[in-house]
Amino acid sequence: MPKTKQNPQARIRELRDKLGLTQEQLAERIGVSHQAVQRYEAGKVKLSFAMAQKIAKALGVSLDDLAGAKTAVGAGPGGGSLDLSADERILVQVHRIVRCPRLLDPLAQFLAKLPATADR
Repeated sequence: MPKTKQNPQARIRELRDKLGLTQEQLAERIGVSHQAVQRYEAGKVKLSFAMAQKIAKALGVSLDDLAGAKTAVGAGPGGGSLDLSADERILVQVHRIVRCPRLLDPLAQFLAKLPATADR
């Protein structure tokens, strides 16, 4: 699947705006001043890995999403991607977990505790 990359600084602002957060609110969530958030969004300072993790967590996205790396699902020669339902997005997340062996046991334990339903 083709990958596209977006400017990480623009991505922080885009995600923050999508959540309806101000720079001050994001700053509070990640434990920095709003001026620091301004500098991150303007690209004036380089994000450390630890700060990128904090920002991704505060915005509810993965580091890949924060970095702007997008995998176009079903993309053809013209680009574009498919819109995924909530269930499909969950399956994509589970697929990402399965690719990370250290998360398989906790996932299996979690699934074993779920009550059986008729549609499973």
